[in-house]
Amino acid sequence: GEGFDIMVLDGGEEKDYMKGVIGVGGERVEYVSESLYVKGKGYEEGYLERYKEQTGEGPVSEDFRLEEIRGEKSVREGEVLVMGEK
Repeated sequence: GEGFDIMVLDGGEEKDYMKGVIGVGGERVEYVSESLYVKGKGYEEGYLERYKEQTGEGPVSEDFRLEEIRGEKSVREGEVLVMGEK
């Protein structure tokens, strides 16, 4: 997949999972203050507003940096990084 494509991942007989591609090989990815950063460019996550309204105040999702999760600053070549609800 390419950045911001939608992928359907096979969850076996029970369920499939739709995920958005947020990074491809060689890209540095981080999520800070409810904004996604790919190669240093910020993308606001506007869809989170409806969740904020439902839950009240405070962040809806946690910050992360790819380096903290995998120990690498960028997505590995030939791989994609996906994100989505459950």
